[in-house]
Amino acid sequence: MKWISFSWIQPLQGRVKTELPPEKSSFLKALSIITPILIYYAVNSFGIILFAYFMRWISVQSGSWSVLAEILRKYSSMVSGIVNGLSMLLGAGAVTVFFLKETPRILLPDSHKKDIPLLLLLGASSALCLNILFGLLHITASSEAYSEVADRQFALPLWAGIVLYGLISPVAEEIVFRGLVYNRLCRQFGLPFAIIGSSFLFGIYHGNAVQALYGFILGLLIAVLYEKYASFVVPVLLHGAANICVYVITSDISLSKELMTSQLCVAGGVLTVCLFLLLVFHKEK
Repeated sequence: MKWISFSWIQPLQGRVKTELPPEKSSFLKALSIITPILIYYAVNSFGIILFAYFMRWISVQSGSWSVLAEILRKYSSMVSGIVNGLSMLLGAGAVTVFFLKETPRILLPDSHKKDIPLLLLLGASSALCLNILFGLLHITASSEAYSEVADRQFALPLWAGIVLYGLISPVAEEIVFRGLVYNRLCRQFGLPFAIIGSSFLFGIYHGNAVQALYGFILGLLIAVLYEKYASFVVPVLLHGAANICVYVITSDISLSKELMTSQLCVAGGVLTVCLFLLLVFHKEK
């Protein structure tokens, strides 16, 4: 029963013991876990909605406002990306005070920085393998909801997409889903439930079946290695490397088609498994 108990994850550094105020019921426990997600979503959505109303308002104005409206429409994809990024930061900022209180260990110690290249490679290989697999199984092509999201995401210039999805999005989402949700689940319900529960919530947050499944699988990997290293930098590195890999490859249609092979999927899967086992089971000297 060793694997079921997750005792095979031996942290390289002790988990920081931070306690939430005692809860009186299961309802309050559940509420404390989903509250960061609700706050992040509400603030994020508010920023996007506010900008939409602003665009509608200036579209009926005259003079210099009409010139601004025309400029914003001309660069709508870029402007939308900037607004999305700012909204993510605002959403994460709204819960940062709780994050800093409950997740005091953020940086990797010097002795573990040698693992950073392996963590980045693991994030990229896992994302590549999953995306190829989903493509070969026609999972992505069968989802209209995912296609709409993908069209919006890849309308950005490459550099802007890398900044938004490779830096801003990983930091903001990891503050919520690993920094707060995972740690609260771990304290309230234990390690196995925290790994599975936080990954499930991370998946369904993305709003469509394709990203939900992808997010759940990637979330499991991130959560296990977060527990292993007990450092917030680790999930950010994994998440960022995964997003950048997918964004760069998918932005180039010809490259994306060339890579859509079963051989590369298997190779990526083998590399992912080997890296995961190496990082999880190696012990600090």
